[in-house]
Amino acid sequence: FSNVEIELINTDLLEQEGKVYEVLDGSNMARVTVYAPRSVIGQIRKSDIVAEADMSKLTDINTIAVNYYVDNLAVDSVAGNRGLVRLNVEDKKETWIRLVSNVVGDVAEGYLVTNIIVDSTDIAISGPESAVSKVAYAAVEMDVTGAVSNRSANVDIQLYDEEDNLIENKSIRKNEDSAYMQVEVLATKEVPVRVEYSGQPAEGYLATGVAESNKEYVAIAGRSTVIEGITEIVIPAETLDITGVTGTMYASVDLDDFLPDNVKWAEKGFTGKVAVAVYV
Repeated sequence: FSNVEIELINTDLLEQEGKVYEVLDGSNMARVTVYAPRSVIGQIRKSDIVAEADMSKLTDINTIAVNYYVDNLAVDSVAGNRGLVRLNVEDKKETWIRLVSNVVGDVAEGYLVTNIIVDSTDIAISGPESAVSKVAYAAVEMDVTGAVSNRSANVDIQLYDEEDNLIENKSIRKNEDSAYMQVEVLATKEVPVRVEYSGQPAEGYLATGVAESNKEYVAIAGRSTVIEGITEIVIPAETLDITGVTGTMYASVDLDDFLPDNVKWAEKGFTGKVAVAVYV
């Protein structure tokens, strides 16, 4: 019988000492030969074979002898090609690491990823000190190729080192193997900014009729049905009162105050603040 897994028993003895182990070189897999009368051999299945290594008998060089037998059947003898399981035993290390999120692929033309939400910000990992110390962060990612609407799913958590290399080490345990990830995908468009003003300047001065923003156009994002009806962002007249001024009026205006509900700025880094001028 090939690929019989050797079961490690009494592993809690190491855990009580604050240590963890890792099986080396696949030494917990064996090829087993069973000798028995032909009438018995025909009844034996791989699941009947027991291969055990008792952690209480761990040697100073971190090896454990393997015991083979067949359960509940009369056999002459059982032999395995592996007499020892070899282990790497280390102090156990537990720590919390940050969980970052990324998207891969490009959404459909005219759409934009505007927000990513993950139900965790960090996770706990534990395992051999040498292995855990190499982990710099955990990450989840979602493919948004061609997306025209929000996407969400439970995604696998992967571990990475400081150089962003994937760490695949079964001896490292995570308190969570997956995280729920939501990606907001909205339609985008550019609309002009229109500046209005009110009042009259001081006597002897004249408003030229020109009022402008340092951003002639702004990019907005929202559901396509919402932004279809938005043709411009208007700074209303009551916001800029030039009554009594004796020269061009300059001001800083927060366009957030005039952004329709359920609409966001699509330009990365844009906070809604613009500089405006009413020429007098």
